Amino acid sequence: MRTYRLASQNYMPINKKIIQKLDSKNVLGSIGLVAKQAKQAWDETKKIKLPKSFKNIENVVIAGMGGSSIGPHFVKSVFNDNIKVPVEIVNDYVLPSYAAKKTLVLLSSYSGNTAEVLSCARQAKARGARVLVLTSGGKLARLAEKNKWPAYIFKPKWNPCAQPRVGSGYMIFGSLGLLARAGLAKARDAEIKDMLATLEKQAKRFGSLNKKNPAKDLARQLKNKMVFIVVSGFLQGNAHIFANQLNETAKQFAAYFVLPEINHHLLEGLTFPKGPKKDMVFLFFESGQYHAQTQKRYALTRQIIKQNKIKTITYKLNSDNKLAQAAEMLMLGAYASFYLAMLNAQDPALIPWVDYLKKRLR
Repeated sequence: MRTYRLASQNYMPINKKIIQKLDSKNVLGSIGLVAKQAKQAWDETKKIKLPKSFKNIENVVIAGMGGSSIGPHFVKSVFNDNIKVPVEIVNDYVLPSYAAKKTLVLLSSYSGNTAEVLSCARQAKARGARVLVLTSGGKLARLAEKNKWPAYIFKPKWNPCAQPRVGSGYMIFGSLGLLARAGLAKARDAEIKDMLATLEKQAKRFGSLNKKNPAKDLARQLKNKMVFIVVSGFLQGNAHIFANQLNETAKQFAAYFVLPEINHHLLEGLTFPKGPKKDMVFLFFESGQYHAQTQKRYALTRQIIKQNKIKTITYKLNSDNKLAQAAEMLMLGAYASFYLAMLNAQDPALIPWVDYLKKRLR
């Protein structure tokens, strides 16, 4: 077995005709507008004023689910060195017991109607926590108004498909902007400007339909595979987002693992079952920004996986710094997921099984 670099293979074409047939809500258009989403969110959160009661915050708890939690996951990983207090992300109905008066609870729900987030909102109020809201409307926006909670209620004009997972610019830079306004996260305008430029640049690189690009090549190599994404450190939030988008947009199984953690257990789990593993692929994202010892682990881990007769793919992030590499992976993941949806002949906007479950929970 060998490591697969991003080389072109012969598959069905991904062209405008196929996209017009399958992309009913213009998901592709939304992906190309992520930088505009991000700029809107960053500029608008600057105008939000917080009361003095938001001083002396000891920790942050962020409540969000699915596409509404991709922003917090990204911010926690990428801006980890610039966040002053501990941050926990809750993907559940219940806040941790320590969340109380000196806790900032950020309620993140794109639609404003996420049941788990609304449950956390009621608990945050009952415990006297400081509350911030990130949403485009719905019940959460009405709660924010009723309780006079500071809120960024955005109009998603740059997300025509209206899918939270493709509104990543709003959710990432909205949550970052709110934490910055609370004095809990540092993000300089110059850094944000560079990230926006990188998002634009990578959208042009990965969004081209008229020539080969790594996102299309990656989608072709992932088709009909169970995808296991492997990252480290600051890219953990990116991996969470990519897996989410592969699941929902491409309708294809994906999960993610983190090095060096998986070196302490997962390698032994490759032994069984003994049958063919042709349907599996490990997708490694390598970076010169990882810890030096972590970087050494990538080649060895790939070698062990190949010895267990499992395909591997390597993508090397070459942007200049952590923020640029995170922006690069964000756009690669969004476009690769979309192209894979086309290869799978799926409408990237529809989520029939998620809708099925939600209807039966009501």
